[in-house]
Amino acid sequence: MSQRRPLRLVLFLLDLLRLAALLGAMVAFRSAAKGSPGGALAAHAVAFASPQALFPVLSLFMLLDPFKYQDYAPLYLTGKLVSAIAVTSWLAASFSETLVALELTDAAILSLAVAGAFSAVWDFVSVALTFFFLRTTPSREDSTYRPELVVDSVDADLGGK
Repeated sequence: MSQRRPLRLVLFLLDLLRLAALLGAMVAFRSAAKGSPGGALAAHAVAFASPQALFPVLSLFMLLDPFKYQDYAPLYLTGKLVSAIAVTSWLAASFSETLVALELTDAAILSLAVAGAFSAVWDFVSVALTFFFLRTTPSREDSTYRPELVVDSVDADLGGK
């Protein structure tokens, strides 16, 4: 497990970076769209990025205690796949139409494109890393980790049982 800990740390740190990039792009998107016809749409863009904060939190939990939180990995994978497909589809299908409708500045266009591309690429990479962790992390039944033994030893140390 300790050999994979640096990879789990990278997963967590890049999830944090992804969240910062998304929030930064959404704020730039909203600021650049003020006064344009699509400004009302841009006002809700930050609301899109907020639930994305669950990804770094879950990757932190999987870093700290992979045995305890490995059951949540499929939920993490599902969220990442949905996010990656949604961002990739949006970049491919309607990115340019959105830019024309919102009359964004060049800086806002660039930050939005970079954040979207980084988000989509990182989502696919994190899915691959999480599959790797699931395949290489032993299940609770196969490991020597037994929470009940820890509780019993603490009780014994405290004078119980």
